Amino acid sequence: MTTNGCDSIVTIYLAFAPVSYSEISYFGCSGDAYAVDVNGTTYDEANPAGEEYLVNQYGCDSIVTIDLVFNTVDIVDVTYTSCSGSGYAIVINGTSYDESHPSGTEWMTDVEGCDSIIQISLTFLQPILHDITYTGCSGDGYSIQINLTNYDESNPTGQEVLTAMNGCDSIVTVSLSFLPAFTVNEFHASCMGSGFSVMVNGTLYDELNPSGEEFYQSDRL
Repeated sequence: MTTNGCDSIVTIYLAFAPVSYSEISYFGCSGDAYAVDVNGTTYDEANPAGEEYLVNQYGCDSIVTIDLVFNTVDIVDVTYTSCSGSGYAIVINGTSYDESHPSGTEWMTDVEGCDSIIQISLTFLQPILHDITYTGCSGDGYSIQINLTNYDESNPTGQEVLTAMNGCDSIVTVSLSFLPAFTVNEFHASCMGSGFSVMVNGTLYDELNPSGEEFYQSDRL
């Protein structure tokens, strides 16, 4: 009631400002050094997420949510093993990799816009080399068969190509040597009854056994 005895009408208006929410988000690449400072706190790749409380224009809380995403670098290994001379080659990022240029690193951009590292390592196996050698005497009958080919005194040398356990060539080089026999003629003229004799290879040659043939093993082998 007023001083004059009449009604006094009071109208009340209360306003409650809501809490405000905001979000700071970022999508980047690992190592791009992106950082943001919120309420004195630095958010970066080492500290990518959190919440900060500020005071908005109404004096109420303002909640800021920080969410930073740093996509990692994709590392892809391209490996291949083949035989020398196979002709294998691959082109990556415009660069050709083959037997003369078997390894390297290429940088590309993936679908997220970040680096994609491709490491190339090509291996080309060399032929396995084998040497088969033999030194014998002419007429000793030695022979060896390789890859269905017979090697002997009439066919003493050659090269055969086989397949090794790794699937590549195994090259066998054959070299057989057959040494001829040495022939020595021993001649002596004397008078009957002179008593001359000679012992050869354990055999006595004299007037009663004047001729013959002896075989020795030489020391040439």
